[in-house]
Amino acid sequence: LTMSFHKISEYITKSENDENFILNEMKKFKKYLPKVSDVIISERDEYLTQSLNEIIKFNVKRTASYTVRPKIKVLAVVGAGHVPGIESLLRNGNIDINRINDISKSSKHNESTWPGEGTLLYVNFNKPQ
Repeated sequence: LTMSFHKISEYITKSENDENFILNEMKKFKKYLPKVSDVIISERDEYLTQSLNEIIKFNVKRTASYTVRPKIKVLAVVGAGHVPGIESLLRNGNIDINRINDISKSSKHNESTWPGEGTLLYVNFNKPQ
């Protein structure tokens, strides 16, 4: 158990401090579990990005009548694995609204698109030594 705790602690430290480590782990995850990756990373990125866009649009409309319009800033707290996808979608604007609506509908009906909802997923992509 101590050895396991040490390895998990080391993994968490790397993930907190090394952006390349996170990106590499995400690539491995997508390679080995593409459908799961699509659901828990890509769909979530799209949904979060659309939510951010709606917040921005709301605030633009809200301040439209102001003589001096303030800069609109939005703070979003997301997991490190979602940052690259959200940044890309915000820059490129490539969001499939129909897919977002499907994601939204499934969550409103308590139908999870995540196959292991409520479970902790740990996948070791490293080869055993």
